[in-house]
Amino acid sequence: MNYFLIEHMEILLGVLTFLTTAYLGIVVFVKNRTSWTSRLFFILSLLIDLYIIVNYLSLHPPQPTATSQLFWIRVVMFVCSFIGPTVLLLAHTFPRDDFRLKKKYLIPILILMISSAAASLLPLVFTSIDYGTGEPLPKPGLGMPVFFLDFVGLFLLSFILLLYKYKKSSGK
Repeated sequence: MNYFLIEHMEILLGVLTFLTTAYLGIVVFVKNRTSWTSRLFFILSLLIDLYIIVNYLSLHPPQPTATSQLFWIRVVMFVCSFIGPTVLLLAHTFPRDDFRLKKKYLIPILILMISSAAASLLPLVFTSIDYGTGEPLPKPGLGMPVFFLDFVGLFLLSFILLLYKYKKSSGK
């Protein structure tokens, strides 16, 4: 009974989050289609919605095998490889309408994103999956630092950038 309730609550929360994120992304984009801030926010909302779907599939794979679960975990990491750079580009562009990031910064971000995405699909971020404790435990591989830098590193950089912009705009 508890498992049944938890799984249905998980689906309900996932659907509500998906719909809310999709709605926000569409509203922001439709309000100002020419703004790069709106475009990047819309892209981020699509990535978050895609994450919601593939994360559910990684936890409840269509085929309950280790191979299938590892595949979906890798797809989750692949999708997340695009979230960190998108958040950074959004933080950099916000609140302007135009995109001003210089190529000398954009190209390394894109290379990091593509490297992380490729490593995520290959057995580099997670090499295998272990069920020793009864729960799936993916084993990290040599590509994990690249993914960590791409997702966590760029997320932290985005937060720092937003704090800097806030302090600059408020005169503090």
